[in-house]
Amino acid sequence: MAYIYIQNIREGEGELPLDAAMHVKARRYQQGDAFRVFDGVGGVADAKITHIDRKRVSCHISNLDKVPYEQYPTLVLGVTKLPTVEFILQKACEIGVSKIILTVCDNTPIRFDQGVYEAKQDRWQKIMISACEQSERLYIPSLEWMHFNDYIKDSDGLILHPEGEVLLKHIDQHQTVVIGPEGGFSEEEVAKQQCYRLNTGILRTDTAAMAALLLARL
Repeated sequence: MAYIYIQNIREGEGELPLDAAMHVKARRYQQGDAFRVFDGVGGVADAKITHIDRKRVSCHISNLDKVPYEQYPTLVLGVTKLPTVEFILQKACEIGVSKIILTVCDNTPIRFDQGVYEAKQDRWQKIMISACEQSERLYIPSLEWMHFNDYIKDSDGLILHPEGEVLLKHIDQHQTVVIGPEGGFSEEEVAKQQCYRLNTGILRTDTAAMAALLLARL
């Protein structure tokens, strides 16, 4: 049964928020159809459409429950071109990720700062919500950004580098994996850091992120 995101779930009769109503209409649901709703922090419930027209969708929501949290790795991603960032956000949510930290690195190919992050935050949140709906991930990952040098000060993440000294064969669900931007990390960024490599040669940023997260599922 399909899942649709609602930020605040309340049992009883009520009108769906605009985004959820648009999703219902896109799926061509009709009065009497049933689906499930989730709030992104573990809350789930049953929903049944009681009224639908061009302007609004009303549902009866029942059986509100809390699902257990499932741990996934954290992904630290060197910011690359924005379409690639959006692709990675989508696919990381589908595979399974608990937290995503965007980092500005020496080789980041675009200007990225708090203003850019705030301008894109709503769009990126919608991308992650849609991916969680599609893959039935009922906890939406948190998203933040920082400069790589600030992150690395207290990092215990597994830094992936094609010339890493250690071959990475598995990633535990509680671990953090660190992926560089296009062009990789600079020598200064990974100096004195333990680096790991995948048994795949040099990968694009998006491919490396997917390969690392999938490695945690094996």
